[in-house]
Amino acid sequence: MTQQQNYRLATALIGLYFLWLALHLLSSLLQMNATLDYSEWGCSDMLINYQAGFVRRGLLGELLYRIYQIAPYDVGQVILSIIIISGLLFFALLYRTFRQLSYSSVLWFSCFTLQFMALAQVVGIRRDYLTLILAFLSYWSYRKWLAKKNGCFQWLLLCQIILILSTLLHEGSWFYIVPIIVLHFTCFSHIKLHLSWWQSICRGLAFSFPTIALMLFIYIHKGSTSV
Repeated sequence: MTQQQNYRLATALIGLYFLWLALHLLSSLLQMNATLDYSEWGCSDMLINYQAGFVRRGLLGELLYRIYQIAPYDVGQVILSIIIISGLLFFALLYRTFRQLSYSSVLWFSCFTLQFMALAQVVGIRRDYLTLILAFLSYWSYRKWLAKKNGCFQWLLLCQIILILSTLLHEGSWFYIVPIIVLHFTCFSHIKLHLSWWQSICRGLAFSFPTIALMLFIYIHKGSTSV
């Protein structure tokens, strides 16, 4: 076979593979929609709200509840739509990052395929992709803030808002977003700004203070109706 024929064959096989993935996901989502159980932990976890008082992970459920009060909708369809859209958006951001860093598209394709299958068969109803997107946005706004010559309050404020939203969405996201940013900011202050380690650590703690205070608030009042 010539090189052009090999290219066409490879393109056709990749196209058929993506078609199979799309049909498989569609079939799995239709089955998930038909058997959606609101008492299942993943689904009920997304519907937690603040109607009985402040509680951890209640932000998304509260937003869904408020919107439902204004314009009733099919809750199951909206939950599935959130999962699908956030998943596709996350992999679009991941692909963009891979291209910017000149990473192999094969690596992205492998990540996409594995997570695609997990989304269809294993993961089910989860908010993981939403928290990962917020993690991406927090890192992005943080780097934008550092890139400004004299800093920029708007980027810092945006970063803090995203960190707070991600923590309210799922408190577990705090552990893989905030410590990394704080560690980077501490090292940046010491190496680039030539501050002492003590000053750098204080700057890192000051940066993380809003989210640390929020985490303490969440764990102290996580189910209190008095809040």
